[in-house]
Amino acid sequence: MHFNALLTAVTRMVSAVLFLGATVYLARLLGPEGQGQYAFAMTLAATITQFANLGLHAANTYLVAQEGGRLSALLANSVWISLGLGGIAGGVVFAVGQALGWVEGSSLWLAGLGGSLVAARLFFSLGGSLLAGLGRVRALNFAELLNYGLTVVLLIIVGSLGGDIPALMTATLAGWTIAAGVMFGLLVSTGWVSLRPDRTVFLVGWRYAAKAYAMSLLGFLVLRTSVFLIDSFHGNAEVGQYSVAAQLFDFLNLLPASLALVLLPRLVQDAGSRWITTLKSVGIIGGVMVMACIGAAVCAGSALEWLFGNRYAAAGPILLAMIPAAFFCSLTTVVSQYLAAAGYPKGLFVVWGAAWVATVGLGCVLIPSYGGFGAALTLSIVYAGAFCGSLGLAYIIEQRRLNSVLQNVTFFPLEGARHAA
Repeated sequence: MHFNALLTAVTRMVSAVLFLGATVYLARLLGPEGQGQYAFAMTLAATITQFANLGLHAANTYLVAQEGGRLSALLANSVWISLGLGGIAGGVVFAVGQALGWVEGSSLWLAGLGGSLVAARLFFSLGGSLLAGLGRVRALNFAELLNYGLTVVLLIIVGSLGGDIPALMTATLAGWTIAAGVMFGLLVSTGWVSLRPDRTVFLVGWRYAAKAYAMSLLGFLVLRTSVFLIDSFHGNAEVGQYSVAAQLFDFLNLLPASLALVLLPRLVQDAGSRWITTLKSVGIIGGVMVMACIGAAVCAGSALEWLFGNRYAAAGPILLAMIPAAFFCSLTTVVSQYLAAAGYPKGLFVVWGAAWVATVGLGCVLIPSYGGFGAALTLSIVYAGAFCGSLGLAYIIEQRRLNSVLQNVTFFPLEGARHAA
């Protein structure tokens, strides 16, 4: 498992370095205002994707890890939900966004682009969850590396030709669409696959998917709400500063995200060692993240100015305030896999619901006065609380599981012996 996690982390780090290079190039080319516009459009697409996935990204991994024979039905459902729900939702929201002045371009063109981009992103996510559940880590890594590498190349080409924000979005769409097609090819290579939707399999996974949907949505809102608050209070230029710091935040969380990807199938299949495996993973990730966060804190200001230029000097303090969030986010990601394998207990909704409320509340207090720095500080406070809440809940769930096992082992044989006597 740890080899697969390391392999995934290396792949994602290479992808992130490529994407970071493109971000540096575009940030210097577009300036904070243009970078903010592009970052806002990509955040909008990611947000719609998160709303449209219905929790199937988690349910796909969970169900296919339990029974690989469900692959054909799960893949068919993923295709139609991506094209139908994802495409329609993306088209409508981007068209409305154009009318409200959120994104540039003609409404008809943006509707098509937004719908296609969300559909491609959604299928790539759902298809990747199937590969993860099947244990095909190398295939998943190949698809992700292709996705980032191709998108970066296209962005650089379009940017060098003087492309505007809509043109850059089109280049991004092309990269995601090709990668989604390759993902589909990797999945159908396992054998004959029918593209007929399977209502029965959908309903089997719906209860788990609904819980996963609510949880992933709350987690995503905690992470991305600040972007919309910054844009509302300060505009695109401040979003551009924040997005630069957020790129390095995402980079710091590559290893825990990679471990989580391969950890969930194992925790689903082996409940007996679930808690010990989770604690060991938290310890490993915590040790690595301490060193990574210290290095980021020491180099934050100078590295950002060197990479992005003097116009992004304000991103240095934002990144410093965001480093505690990266640490606690990494630990929370690992603990969350235990809770996902346990079927998403109700208490987890309380933890993340409170986290989102705190994000909005603290954000409305800190962001108007401190901009991106206030948003980063909010994120750090919220993730520290989310980690404590998630770990405490996981401990309670494990104690209940152990008590249930002890009762079955201790009391049932004794009752049987009394009846026999």
